[in-house]
Amino acid sequence: MEQVIKFPNIDLSEVKGILIDLDNTLYHYDGCHLRAIKECYYHYKKHFDSTISFDDFADFYRRKRDIVTKRLSPAGACRSRLFTFQEMFEELNLNNNWQLAAEYDTIYWDSIIENMIIVRDALVFLEECKKLKIDVCVVSDMTANIQIRKLQKLGVGNYIKYLVTSEEVGAEKPDSRMFKTALKKLKLKPQEVIMIGDSESKDIKGAESLGIEAYKIFVKNT
Repeated sequence: MEQVIKFPNIDLSEVKGILIDLDNTLYHYDGCHLRAIKECYYHYKKHFDSTISFDDFADFYRRKRDIVTKRLSPAGACRSRLFTFQEMFEELNLNNNWQLAAEYDTIYWDSIIENMIIVRDALVFLEECKKLKIDVCVVSDMTANIQIRKLQKLGVGNYIKYLVTSEEVGAEKPDSRMFKTALKKLKLKPQEVIMIGDSESKDIKGAESLGIEAYKIFVKNT
């Protein structure tokens, strides 16, 4: 069974600007993440001749991600995979743990970006926005450099006018500053734009708290 991201039908006739999420909206992040973690696991298992199972490795990674997120939130660095791997390798008391962290950070993100494919509905939607001359601003919780690499890989440079990241703002969705920064860049008012994303708590409620009409994408099993 395959999961397909579907966009709702949206009347754009009165819309002047679009705010849109990136991860799990323009592409399937979850599947790419799983592949990336497996890539890191196989690399670790081979390099250190380890007998650790993938599930244990993934759980170890998740625990350290949660620690980094809690410690550094809401700064953009809370999304750092580099610090996550550093936490892992320090706990394992590995030599050159900080160099290993940088190596695995590269493995992780290179895998994510290599396996990204734009969601068909997302591309159709962005093409419609371009046709109607509606400016689009991506609003995303992540560091700017990584999100720029993702957008470049997806080939949407001609459709996206602005990018707002939590690293730039110093806060994460649903913080109003994320949406206010997007509105400022678009030079538009809340009632003139819409927000599209996959997270009810971050994208939808965050936008609606400012009076922005919001639409949640949905996943269809095929």
